[in-house]
Amino acid sequence: MNELQWRVSEGLLSTIFFLTEIYFLKGSPREADYFARQAAELAEQLNAPAMASRAYAKQGEIQMHMGRLQDAHLSMMKAANLLQDMPGLDAADIRRLRVEYNMRVVEGDDPTELIEETMEMVEELDNAFRQFDYLAFGFVIHIIQPCASELINFLVLDDHLGHRRSLKCSLMY
Repeated sequence: MNELQWRVSEGLLSTIFFLTEIYFLKGSPREADYFARQAAELAEQLNAPAMASRAYAKQGEIQMHMGRLQDAHLSMMKAANLLQDMPGLDAADIRRLRVEYNMRVVEGDDPTELIEETMEMVEELDNAFRQFDYLAFGFVIHIIQPCASELINFLVLDDHLGHRRSLKCSLMY
């Protein structure tokens, strides 16, 4: 595949992901599920496992919200298998979905254990990005940067436990 073909394919995938998100947020899960399936098929044909994983994760999230828990579990497992425990934001999102799935089904792994694993993964990513920032840009002043664990608590626990939390910010010099 040449560069132009890859750029067109990447644009098409981005558009399909955008349509998936729009229909999901609009409250049309069937249409969102359709576009998520289309994105997964295209990503597999392009041999792009990261994009296929993202599509399967989104499809699993949509299916879970539709109450199709078995289908959601299968989609999330496909997404996780494609990433093969590689750290990254997609892997953290898949773990978040597993926590949500486990909280709905009340079986399997303890959700608090998965939340802690997700927090550790995001903190490792945060450290890696900080190192990259330092190497790429030299001494960078980060005025306000939320702590990774507080951010995960805010995003994950806020929705599931109904607690309102405030983000603590720190000055990094």
